[in-house]
Amino acid sequence: MAESKVEVGLTADEKKTLNHLVDFWNSYVQLSASTADNMRQQVCDAVHLAQAAVAMRVAMRCDPDYWASYSVNAQSDSVHLADVIRQIQNAITNLRNTTIEQESK
Repeated sequence: MAESKVEVGLTADEKKTLNHLVDFWNSYVQLSASTADNMRQQVCDAVHLAQAAVAMRVAMRCDPDYWASYSVNAQSDSVHLADVIRQIQNAITNLRNTTIEQESK
């Protein structure tokens, strides 16, 4: 019986997604220090979780039986991609609010 060939590595869309995360991070760290420092670690953690979620797609595609129930966060099995996206959205919203507050002063 011949095994079906599994695509190993990132797809073009996964690479594009990761490149967007890099662009986001590079843009974020260019913000003024007073704005960026408040949430820098939270934003960094959210980006890393999103990167891990993309990496897990590759692992699940290559070995779905082993990785089927794996979570992107070893500390909490309840973290799913939607949670990661919400964390990034919250970080962006908080950043915008902080920027607006600083500009209005």
